[in-house]
Amino acid sequence: QEFYQKEIEWFKTKHFDTGTVSASRIGAVGFDESYRTYPDIWNRYQIEAVIETDPVSDFWFTEKLAKPLVTGKPFLLVSGPGSLDRLKEMGIETFSSVIDETYDWEPTPTKRVHKIVNSLQKLYNDTNKSEKIAEMYRIAERNQEHYKKYTKSQGHDV
Repeated sequence: QEFYQKEIEWFKTKHFDTGTVSASRIGAVGFDESYRTYPDIWNRYQIEAVIETDPVSDFWFTEKLAKPLVTGKPFLLVSGPGSLDRLKEMGIETFSSVIDETYDWEPTPTKRVHKIVNSLQKLYNDTNKSEKIAEMYRIAERNQEHYKKYTKSQGHDV
C-alpha cells in the first residue's frame, strides 16, 4: 500500500461494481469463484488492464494478453519494459493516440502503474472520453484481425 498510496486514494473516489466478494482478510478470491464470475466482471469494463505475473523481465506473451486481442477489447499492459514495441513488431496496434504509452519504458512496475493510473485519470476526466474510448475500440477491432493473422503465421488457428 505504501508504494501505491496516491493511486489507491484515486481509486477510492471511483465507483466500481462489486459482484465478487471475498471472505479473505486480504481480499483474495478463489479460483472457482473467479472463474465463475469472470464473464460478468469482464463485460462491465471498457478497458482491460493486463498485468503479467512477471512485470520486470523480458516480454512474455500469455493468455492474459490474448484475451483482449481475441475479443477486441482495449488494453493497457504491465509487462517487461518495451513490451508494447514487441507487440507492434507482431503487427498489433497499441493505443498511443489516446493513452500516454511512455509508461512502457519505465524501469519499475511501480512507476509503470503510476503512469498508467495518471493516463487513465486523464481519460476518465476528458470531456471527449466517449470519442477516445470509441477510437480505442476501433484499434482493438483491427487488433482482432492482426492477431488472427499472427497466430496463423505461427501455425495456430484462432
